[in-house]
Amino acid sequence: MFNKKINLALLAVAVCCVFSSGCQSSDGKYPASGTVRVNGEPVKEGAISFVPVDSQASYGGAGASIIDGKYSISKKDGLFPGEYKVQLFATADSGRVRNNPISGETSPIRMHIIPERYNLQTTLTVTIEPKKNRFDYDLDIDESEFKDFLF
Repeated sequence: MFNKKINLALLAVAVCCVFSSGCQSSDGKYPASGTVRVNGEPVKEGAISFVPVDSQASYGGAGASIIDGKYSISKKDGLFPGEYKVQLFATADSGRVRNNPISGETSPIRMHIIPERYNLQTTLTVTIEPKKNRFDYDLDIDESEFKDFLF
């Protein structure tokens, strides 16, 4: 009788653990994915970073590449629940070239197509919740805000 109660209790604990885990990974991280567009066009190549709003947070952030307007952070590389600043970075070919005075070679000039208000001085924030998180960004940016990317 005593063993039967213990087995039932263990079964109840196991069932609760299975049903309460949802899409949480074993270490408490959650995935995030979405799209990034500038002026209606998918960002060809770029990066997205999620940085904890609380600089004293006991957890770090995560990031991913943006390819053809899409990004994805897996559960393994995911984010802990909480508030994050979102930083978006992307460059594009400006159509101009630069001359290297030493080698005499020319190279294309790249330009930042996402201004600082969306990266170094970001105003974007998200809340990571215990589920699959999807965040899409469609940024309207005046081309006068594009800046040359200097090495």
